[in-house]
Amino acid sequence: MVGSSTGLSYNTPGAAPAAGAAPGLFHNVYLQPWAYREFMKSGVFPEGAMFVLSFFEASQKASPARAGFYEADRVPGIEIHLKKKGIDKSGWAFYGFNDTASVGTKLPPSASCYSCHATEAAHDNVFTQFYPWVRERLAKTTAHRH
Repeated sequence: MVGSSTGLSYNTPGAAPAAGAAPGLFHNVYLQPWAYREFMKSGVFPEGAMFVLSFFEASQKASPARAGFYEADRVPGIEIHLKKKGIDKSGWAFYGFNDTASVGTKLPPSASCYSCHATEAAHDNVFTQFYPWVRERLAKTTAHRH
């Protein structure tokens, strides 16, 4: 697991949730262990690296919890961000999988995820700004270059 967020949205922000209101979905992001090790060693995401995104509802009504939120029911399906030469001009593509599919659906280049990752991702088409260990590794790489 490289990162987790709650309530993160790429849409125009609306009003903040009311006090005690659920903050939105939990997003958990995973990367294969071999790809993570290669990135930590080289500072480069290797060919074939896949970021897997799963979503969970937020809940706060369970004993013994008195405050805060935890992951509740999983939202069906996952999304995958795959690095593969020639798959797209960026070298990355996005896929959606429902719970019964063994093959994902490649999202078309017109999907907003392509343009958003191209303009907003901190490193190599990846939102590394949201992944603490990866962000720390990049900071060390940058510090050594100066």
